Parts: sequence; C-alpha cells; structure tokens
Amino acid sequence: MKTSVCTFLLLIVVGAGAHAADGPSGEAGVGVGYQPYDPSGSRYQTVPLPYFDVDWGDVSLDTDDGLTWSAFKVAGWSAGPFLNYLSGRNANGSLRGLRDVPDMAQVGGFVQYSPAEYWRVYAQLGQAVGGAGGQGGVLG
Repeated sequence: MKTSVCTFLLLIVVGAGAHAADGPSGEAGVGVGYQPYDPSGSRYQTVPLPYFDVDWGDVSLDTDDGLTWSAFKVAGWSAGPFLNYLSGRNANGSLRGLRDVPDMAQVGGFVQYSPAEYWRVYAQLGQAVGGAGGQGGVLG
C-alpha cells in the first residue's frame, strides 16, 4: 500500500509540472462553525473554520477536497486522483470505552461536472491508508 501512495504522489508531481503553464493562484479565509464537541453530539461548540484553496494548473490543494489532480478535462467534466487528510480522535471524555482512531489519509479518485465556477456535481471514492482501513465515498 505504501508503494501505491508513493506512486500516486509522484504522478501528481509529474502531472503538475507537465500541465502547469501559469503560476499558482488561490485564496484563503476563515469562517465560524457551530459543530458537535465530539462524535457523541452531546454538546456543541463554536470553532474557527480556516479555508484555503491553491490551484496550479490542473492540480489543486484545498481544505475541502485535499490534493486533487484533474487528469482528464473535457467540456465541464473532469476526473482524476485525490489524496486527503482524515483527522483521528481520542477515546476520552464522553467517548470513553471506544478505541482511539489515528490520523490517516484517503487515496482515491473523483469525477465531477462543473460547467461554471460557482457550482459542481461530483462523486468521490477512496480507500483509507494509515491508521485504519476501509472505503468511503461522497456524492455531492
């Protein structure tokens, strides 16, 4: 599995160099979120939500999707691999008795249709790498 992650990262770096004619561009900001304090949802907290998005040709790094490479782009459709960070949790407080979940990465692929910059329809499917295993998917 470690070999496939290294190969994935190498392909993204090579793809970035081959497809990035312009320099990087992006944006950063911060918002406020009201979310559960822990997965039990017994209490809530207000937290700062940082946001950043950096695009360099067909490669993008942002707080929502992680590191993505749009390897194929045609008429509003794009597809390619992604690598994202998944935060873990400690089993203390109201989660006492459950096991700790370590930080890990998710490696997978995506397909999206985005005819305009302000909206998109997408699907992601990935495999957790690192602390725990498992597959996951997102439709949005």
